[in-house]
Amino acid sequence: MIQFYEATISESSVYEEITRNLKKLCSLLDYHIVGIINFSCHKNFLYSRNLLIKQKNRYKNLNKSVIKRISKLENPIVNLLIQKKEILLYSKDNSSYETLVPEAKSEMYIPLFNEYNDDIIGSIYLSKIIVSDKASDLNKLHNSNTMNIIKAINTAYRTAHLLLEKRHSIFSIINTFSEMTREKDPFMLLHPYHVANFAKELAIKLGLSETLVKKTYLSGILHDVGKIYMPEHLLTKKAHLTDNEYEIIKKHSIYSYNLIKNITGLDDIARFVKYHHENYDGTGYPCKLRGDQIPLISRIIKVADSVDAMLSPRAYKKPKNINYVISELIRCKGLNFDPRMTDGMLEILANHLKPMANVPLNSITWANLTLSTVKRMYSLEGILIRYNSGYLFKTDKFNFSYDIDVSEIQNSSIYISRSTNEFIEYKAIVSYVTENEVFISDCEYVVYEDSFNILWELKGQLKLSNFKMYDVQICKIGGNMLTFYLPQNTLHYYNSNNGAETFKIFFDDGTVIDIAGRLSKNFTSGGISYYDFVYSDLLPKTKDEIFKQLFRHQVQIKNLYNN
Repeated sequence: MIQFYEATISESSVYEEITRNLKKLCSLLDYHIVGIINFSCHKNFLYSRNLLIKQKNRYKNLNKSVIKRISKLENPIVNLLIQKKEILLYSKDNSSYETLVPEAKSEMYIPLFNEYNDDIIGSIYLSKIIVSDKASDLNKLHNSNTMNIIKAINTAYRTAHLLLEKRHSIFSIINTFSEMTREKDPFMLLHPYHVANFAKELAIKLGLSETLVKKTYLSGILHDVGKIYMPEHLLTKKAHLTDNEYEIIKKHSIYSYNLIKNITGLDDIARFVKYHHENYDGTGYPCKLRGDQIPLISRIIKVADSVDAMLSPRAYKKPKNINYVISELIRCKGLNFDPRMTDGMLEILANHLKPMANVPLNSITWANLTLSTVKRMYSLEGILIRYNSGYLFKTDKFNFSYDIDVSEIQNSSIYISRSTNEFIEYKAIVSYVTENEVFISDCEYVVYEDSFNILWELKGQLKLSNFKMYDVQICKIGGNMLTFYLPQNTLHYYNSNNGAETFKIFFDDGTVIDIAGRLSKNFTSGGISYYDFVYSDLLPKTKDEIFKQLFRHQVQIKNLYNN
């Protein structure tokens, strides 16, 4: 059985206690800067997100993240700390070691240990901008009050470290599940994350607590984990399932429950996942629960799962449009779905048609990392994990030591699939790379270049400057640009300097518009390649027709929703 350790206090309370004691320690030792240094699991890099600086009798955040590869530090004093496992005092006047904070003249490192052995899991870091008196520092360190504060910090940090290990273990399970899904059924790769996003939005709309919102999101990601035991030919079968085959598929919710219940601390998640196919009227499975007998989060997952299943392509079906989804939600209200969940989801779908404001990244999600060099562009898929110190992107199908010259990276972006064919772009600041991991210190939301745009599934035809033609699917369209997609590796072309392309847009009322322009960005996610097409030399008459179509579609959706 996988074991996780439950903390008796919240994660935020733990860090508040650590911060409070760090300030006390800094004042007692008469240092200027204080913080916690965290080590990666292999101790090949260190990072500190929230260093505090003392100004008179107040502390303020230094607003400076420290993220360093230990092997690349010049004479790293951190290596001495890891080797000797003792408190280290260092002054710049008589040593050549590189300081963690460049302005520091004196530094103090106090190791923090694992509860069960002498393994170092972190360090208290203090520094001064003047040379310190070591004899005075040692005298203050041996003061009983000082030692008690250090012990309190160590105890609290152990709890924080265990919480971090628990989270990392869950992330590893999710990453393994995602990679297995990618190999088994690529169409389903993004489905758990879309369900989690819809479910989280609905949980927030219902006014659930932050804890329950987090459980809802995690339940959404894990709701179909039992499908790893399903025969691949049934998951991808294009014909209708037989009665016997359907009975086999129905077992996946029990399999998901069995997998998750063996992870200590996820008992609630296991229960929510088990009942996500129960119908509000009692006709679902596995236990034919009805109404309030079904856990609230299971009812949330039910409607979120159904919405994404309708919107998404499968091996056996094409995606349904938003009109169909809204009609089905209304038809099944009180039958398959809790009426409250139905009303909330209808509002969410209506809001998804509007341009998005800044969307914060979730704790874990499937992502595309796009890296641009002088020679080419790399589009990589993997898990993106949010930590206090930044973000970790992990991919199992790329090696940054051999497959790319990291020094040539010019731009990097993260793309997140919020729902089917709805992507959010973030500018990524890459701090360091290992063999298959990228540490990102910050992700900055990128506003879509076309301020007026809507999600709309339309047919299109792209003609490149080399006269090759491709039938494509449009997923987003605005007054200045559109986004389209097609199966991965279909379009072996990406060079915005190769001349103008032309594009035909086939609207659902029979209107056809021809536009000149160029390809500006592309990335791949879930076996699908997405491209931005920016219009050029657009005639006023053509632009007016595009806006006319956009307004017509918005009115159509609004009327359907109101009815």
